Amino acid sequence: MDLGEKSRWVLSKGCSIDLDNSSFGPKECAQTTLALIDISIYCTSKNSFTVFCRNSFSRYLIDWLEDASI
Repeated sequence: MDLGEKSRWVLSKGCSIDLDNSSFGPKECAQTTLALIDISIYCTSKNSFTVFCRNSFSRYLIDWLEDASI
């Protein structure tokens, strides 16, 4: 099992863009909101992402991702 196998599913719970492999693949970047936070999201590989947000929202984002992954 790939560690990031469910990353698209978790991120799509709070993100308005289509994160399907056919729509948002490796080396693509987008600005959107995730759980009411303005973010930039970069797909580094098939199921791996880097999410950028303001430092003041980072703890909230981490807590949200942990809750959404259950």
